[in-house]
Amino acid sequence: MSLVLKGHQKRYQWVLPVLLLLVLSLVFCLPLLTNLYSSSSGDWDYFMFLYEVPSITFFEYQQFPLWNPYCGGGLSLIGNPQAGHLSPIFLITSLFGVVAGLKIAVWLHTFIGLWGMWLLSGHLGMAGSARLATSFVFMFSGAWALHIAAGHIVWLPATLLPLFFLTFLKGLSNKWWLCTAAAIESIMFYEGGTYVFAFSLVFVCIYASVYSLENKTFQPVMAFVMVNLLAAALSAPKLLPVVELLQSHPRPTSVGSSIPLDIYFSFFIDRFKGLERSLNNTGWWAFGSYLGIVVISLYLFSLTLFKSNKALILSSMFLLLLSMGNFGTFSPWNILHELPVFSGFKVPTRVLLVFCFTVALLVGRSLTHLKRESHARSRLLVGILVIFILCDLFSVSAPILGNVSKSLTTPYWHDIRSEQNLEEPKLYKIPPETSSGLWQSIPSVHQPFTQVSIPFSQRNVHGAWSNQYLPLLQNKGVVDAYETIPFQRYAAASTDDEYIAEYYLTGDGSVSLKKWSPNKLVFHIDSKSEDRLVINQNYDKGWRASHGVLTSHKGLLSVGLPPGDYEFIVYYLPTSFLIGLVVFIITLSVILLSFAAMRVRPGESKSSAH
Repeated sequence: MSLVLKGHQKRYQWVLPVLLLLVLSLVFCLPLLTNLYSSSSGDWDYFMFLYEVPSITFFEYQQFPLWNPYCGGGLSLIGNPQAGHLSPIFLITSLFGVVAGLKIAVWLHTFIGLWGMWLLSGHLGMAGSARLATSFVFMFSGAWALHIAAGHIVWLPATLLPLFFLTFLKGLSNKWWLCTAAAIESIMFYEGGTYVFAFSLVFVCIYASVYSLENKTFQPVMAFVMVNLLAAALSAPKLLPVVELLQSHPRPTSVGSSIPLDIYFSFFIDRFKGLERSLNNTGWWAFGSYLGIVVISLYLFSLTLFKSNKALILSSMFLLLLSMGNFGTFSPWNILHELPVFSGFKVPTRVLLVFCFTVALLVGRSLTHLKRESHARSRLLVGILVIFILCDLFSVSAPILGNVSKSLTTPYWHDIRSEQNLEEPKLYKIPPETSSGLWQSIPSVHQPFTQVSIPFSQRNVHGAWSNQYLPLLQNKGVVDAYETIPFQRYAAASTDDEYIAEYYLTGDGSVSLKKWSPNKLVFHIDSKSEDRLVINQNYDKGWRASHGVLTSHKGLLSVGLPPGDYEFIVYYLPTSFLIGLVVFIITLSVILLSFAAMRVRPGESKSSAH
């Protein structure tokens, strides 16, 4: 009987906290979930666009999403680091449609972040309310709420950081856990991880290095290297095209300047609840990371526990200094900005969500230390502090998500609108049947494809910082579309003086389009002599043709054609993707065979003993 009761107690020890975290995540994301089909302000339009393109490619044209003809005249989709269609998020958007799916994905990731922190803190020896506090501080901080409200879907991978770090720590004693850590890291990359993904790796790298020095062993560093090599192999189908694209279109940025300390401290204590405020012409979402005085005090108290938390504290302090930007020649940001990938990062304060992760763990350490005091008042104080932290963070961060369904713009755009006498932006509804997915189709995307330009008076009319999603649903590419990758745009809009057609021959022959799709175009050619076909899309070396060799004609896709009456096919299939796919298949096969061999060995030894 006592064993049964103990079993029930153990079950309740994890069931009740998980249910609590599930309910809290639901309440926190309620403003999103109650407006599932409403457009949103900020970068939501851009990421709705970035997920709808592969959805249309896959469900409407039954092709694997590789090329994006709708952005700036055409750009590699598989090579865009912010594209997340190879991740589990695409499964959610396929089931519910892109607009609703992304909002549901935010809720699920919020829960995963809460749950992951609860598991991680338990592994690190925390218990009870102190264990829950780590979840609250990480996922209900202002940094998470502001980035999501601004539409930064690429911040979702941050919620996988607790599980990634947990499996990495477990891998230090059992190498098979390192495979799980590598798998989670690859998912973070596939979900479009850019800033938070890179900064998460910086944190684990610093932690592993300090841990190695502290324990006089290279094992943590070697484990980190092994995890990254394995994750790179598992991410190869996207990683190699991303590297190829960024090498051909680098994004060098200035290292910038430092942030005054008085302003910097306000990032953590300012109870600002909207998106209108800006700093240095950059929105508050890039800086605001509300934690509150109590959390900051507990974090400072954790520094007195340095002896037992060296690696975590030093890693946290490094991230803190990193977020301060260029405050000296040898500042962490200056050094990091010299490295590949990081040289294209503009805003160092985007590391603050990862910093909040370390703050959450150290706050849990502080509360655990206080709770271990034998006096009952100490345990009561810890409980009160945790409840206060939850209420304080929730009261600041939860309302921020309510702004997602409001037409908010920066003061910069307000000033322009007043000068141009433009109307205030208005949101719109996207019915479920308007978004492509597993259960629905969009007839409008099968209209003839056309490159267009958006007049200035129509930009930001829906409260977003781009205007690409609605044209996409009409099968229109936007030549002046918003994109963070700096690439040359050669395609002409149908309203431009230099516009000829979406495809044409430079000679006397005739050409007709038999089939159009994002990755493949089929033409009928009838020409008496050699001719050249020009397609009104940007040239990329990943394009292939059934005849001849594709080349650039004034930056556009073109190919020299022989005379005759025949069918001609142009399709996009970059070599980097094919190589990456082979690497992925080989790596996954080796991992699965290794696990299978490991499971067979005990049985073999047992039978041999008989």
